[in-house]
Amino acid sequence: MKKLNLISTSFILAAVAFGAVGIVSAQTENTAGLTSASISATTTGAVKLSAKVQAKMTKMIQVADKEIGRRIDTLNKLIERVNNIKKIADTDKGAISANIQSEIASMNTLKAKIDGNTTDVEALGSDVKSITSSYRIFALVIPQGHIMASVDSINTVADKLAVIATKLQTRLAEGTTAGKDMSKLEAKLADMNTKIADVRTQGQAARDIIAPLVPDEGDKTKMEANKTALTTARKDIKTAETDLKSARKSADEILKGLKALGLSKSASASSTAPAVLQ
Repeated sequence: MKKLNLISTSFILAAVAFGAVGIVSAQTENTAGLTSASISATTTGAVKLSAKVQAKMTKMIQVADKEIGRRIDTLNKLIERVNNIKKIADTDKGAISANIQSEIASMNTLKAKIDGNTTDVEALGSDVKSITSSYRIFALVIPQGHIMASVDSINTVADKLAVIATKLQTRLAEGTTAGKDMSKLEAKLADMNTKIADVRTQGQAARDIIAPLVPDEGDKTKMEANKTALTTARKDIKTAETDLKSARKSADEILKGLKALGLSKSASASSTAPAVLQ
């Protein structure tokens, strides 16, 4: 009689959150009940499962199916978000979508394998464990998709702020023509344009570093490289977020300055420029 114990598996998901942009940086999941009991082996090598072990295997399969289903649902929602990206090249969108579709196919294959295993407790335990150890959905694919969508969001806001900056430039020129001292407001506009340009630079940097990433499939070196890349991309997004806030602040200050000079014709930039979307 041999005793084989399968260690229960806990699943951990990071959420990315960033200020007004709001990237989800970490999520948490917990799966209970992934345990097995002993199996009986005869001297001839034949394996006979007890009713208790069969019941536990059934429970393991049920929990595994639930976790796989949850991942597939999340991936399908992510595909919709990626497909709605406007400011990212189609090749990059295609690469992310391909990764997502590949993970969905892998999850379905794994589910079929788990569901079809009614005799091999050890193999079942390994397959259940692979849901997190080999299929890096929450560790890479989902964060990758959210970062790409966030790049799209900050670029969209940057474009709208650029339109506002162009209109403000016209207003400042009108003030200069009217004999007003516009030097301070022109300096603020220059800073606003600099911040807008930096938003695009940071967004491109984040895109470039995460676009080529692929799941590590258990390769620890690749896993660490992916983790580092995601961390760097999140920092780029955070910097872009700060630049967006600064650019909007400059726009508001310029509008207030125009109003003080009797040149105001519109509401504040805060009511004109869109909020940064998650």
